[in-house]
Amino acid sequence: MKSDKNAPYSRRSGKGNIVSIQTAVDQQLTECMHDLLWYATEEYADELLKTIGDPREWEQHGEIGEAISFFIANWTIFCVPVTPRGETIIERYVKWRGSLWRPSTRSILASWIGAAPSFDIVVELQGERRFVVQDVLTLEKRVVRIFDSEPLPQVQIGDLLMGIIVPAGEEYTYFTAFFSFPNMIAHEIACSLKEDWEAYGPEDARAFLRTSFPSAWMTAVRLLVSFIADPFEWEHPNYAAVVYELEKKMPQSMNLNMAKAIWHEYCDTCQPVIRSVPLHAAALHYFVCRILRGEAVTQTDLAHLYGVSASSISKKVNEMMDYMTDHLLSEDFEEDDDFIEEWDDDEYWDEEEPYPVSELVESMLDKLVKTGYIFGKEQNRQELNQLVNEAVREFFEVEENKIYDRKEIRAIAEKVIADLLD
Repeated sequence: MKSDKNAPYSRRSGKGNIVSIQTAVDQQLTECMHDLLWYATEEYADELLKTIGDPREWEQHGEIGEAISFFIANWTIFCVPVTPRGETIIERYVKWRGSLWRPSTRSILASWIGAAPSFDIVVELQGERRFVVQDVLTLEKRVVRIFDSEPLPQVQIGDLLMGIIVPAGEEYTYFTAFFSFPNMIAHEIACSLKEDWEAYGPEDARAFLRTSFPSAWMTAVRLLVSFIADPFEWEHPNYAAVVYELEKKMPQSMNLNMAKAIWHEYCDTCQPVIRSVPLHAAALHYFVCRILRGEAVTQTDLAHLYGVSASSISKKVNEMMDYMTDHLLSEDFEEDDDFIEEWDDDEYWDEEEPYPVSELVESMLDKLVKTGYIFGKEQNRQELNQLVNEAVREFFEVEENKIYDRKEIRAIAEKVIADLLD
């Protein structure tokens, strides 16, 4: 960090010490960044403390806490007014210390005014230090170059990078540093940012992050922490994204733990194609809370909560019901002690007896085949299963505030099937 207030960092070149023009510019810009940080902490310490808070509080959280406070400080330098006329720290710096730099550096420095944090996906690698990123909100693409004086960046296509991108000649670079999120959670963070932006109002994305960056930044960090703490390994990023979406809407409880276990087994077995993360999260929410736990939640409620249609939830729940019948209640799965500890058998049904609806579907299929009403059991199983499940759920929707025991479920299912055969 610079200590001489009257002159910026400098580097002499002469015989035996020839550097390219680009390298010299890079070095000047790096020194300029360090000097700007020094200027901010010396001249506007109180303003930084107002936005960052007590640094000792962040230090308790280790490296992630230091990263949180560091990037909020950078945001403050570029986006928070610090004078009665609404000037930012970067504007004050250019005005009072810009003349200390070479004209070419001074011109680039002036172009930094108005920069704001952004969240960008790496879409192309053009070398060890050059890559193309695309803003997840504006979809703008920029070529970013990391200076030779900085550590070699470890980025992959699909990673999500967060930082303040500033001009560096014909290309761009990150102001001081960037934060990298693994591509496994890039989609989920991008979706959360878009939701927050839509809730923010009609302002453009740059204005949104200029004013609301700390909350957006903390949302991304929470998703990262949740991802790190998740004990499951997911074969596809969207499988993990469903869990993160569910965690935002479903309170931490045994229900959430059960949902994760069921979803992990479902993904491993069925390998579903996820075209809508919120839809699958809503269906899983309903499947666990309503069908398995008997809680008073409706598909209409969840449709509003997740921003999807109730009919779409119903279709996905049907798929999970088929899976429940064919897999979760099989003998192999019942031997999973970890899952059984989460499952209250006495409250729902006897584990030695089959699921009442599937049992009745099986018996009715046998009856219908014997009477000649249908021909061929397998080709009609799915259709009858769907009819019964939809009818049973429609009944539950009407009586949404009541919790049913196993005998009541059987009685309801018998009545529904009888009505279907009339």
